[in-house]
Amino acid sequence: MILVTGFQSYAGRDANPSELVAKALDGTTIGGAKVHGHALAVDFSAMCLQIPQLLADFNPDLIVSLGLWPGEPMIRIERVAANWS
Repeated sequence: MILVTGFQSYAGRDANPSELVAKALDGTTIGGAKVHGHALAVDFSAMCLQIPQLLADFNPDLIVSLGLWPGEPMIRIERVAANWS
């Protein structure tokens, strides 16, 4: 099973493309593996509760986390999941 995560919209945006990709892939099969797409909260405390629950619920073989950096013209693999101001 593949878990694909994106983030919910934030900072007044109507949508976060990383969430849209995760939702679009939810329920599909890639390379024989079922995909579960999930949108993570853009809140560190909430996300810290969501991730362990997702791991317990789905026991994924692979996790692909997507994110959006403001001003970047593309979706990218999430490496940090923190916005610093």
